[in-house]
Amino acid sequence: MTVSLMLGQLDPTGSPQQFGPFVRMEIPGLQVLDHRSADSWTLVIPGGRCEVAYDPEDGEPFRSYPYVLTIYSDAGKRDDLRLGEWLYSAICEAGDYRVVLLVDGEPMRATSVDLDSFWGD
Repeated sequence: MTVSLMLGQLDPTGSPQQFGPFVRMEIPGLQVLDHRSADSWTLVIPGGRCEVAYDPEDGEPFRSYPYVLTIYSDAGKRDDLRLGEWLYSAICEAGDYRVVLLVDGEPMRATSVDLDSFWGD
């Protein structure tokens, strides 16, 4: 099972920043661990880590959700969903971002989009 989050700014007219949102979020335990390139880095979160990719494609949903965070729990795959749900809630509480929780590529929870039409089907 692969657990990931897609993240975008609530205000799409704002200037997207590749690295900035994660520095500004006030989530306990969140820290940038490894900034490998302008579009790829690792975040440490309590109980695991996220591999973050920034890829603002022209088409939806990637234009609105240019950050893809893949969750890896320290406890192994069995705990990835719990950790993903925790991070989803923490980002929602931080505000200013739209977020979608995906399990194996299927949207399970979303703040600002209808789950049935997320992939444009």
